[in-house]
Amino acid sequence: MFLGFVMSMIMAHAPVILPAVLRRPLPYRPVMWIPAALLHATLVLRLGLGDARGDIAAWQWGGSGNVVAVLTFVAVAAYSALTGPPAPGSAAGPSRDVVREARS
Repeated sequence: MFLGFVMSMIMAHAPVILPAVLRRPLPYRPVMWIPAALLHATLVLRLGLGDARGDIAAWQWGGSGNVVAVLTFVAVAAYSALTGPPAPGSAAGPSRDVVREARS
């Protein structure tokens, strides 16, 4: 359970920590929620069914899912860092209407 908390905090703070360490911006993208949701779902599987009920298969699938979630996060973060900031007006950035209202 504590490992899941630590990994979710790493995922949550990566857009702040990684640019400081790597000297490369890591822009936020909504797709970054996918590995976090996968991590939590597989933790529930591993702890709720595997550990709590003694189901070895659920425990193994949950652990494997945790690894997949972390690797997915690494892939998404690498993609986001390599492609740079999202284009203006895209789903990841503020809408043009919001920017116009903020400027006026």
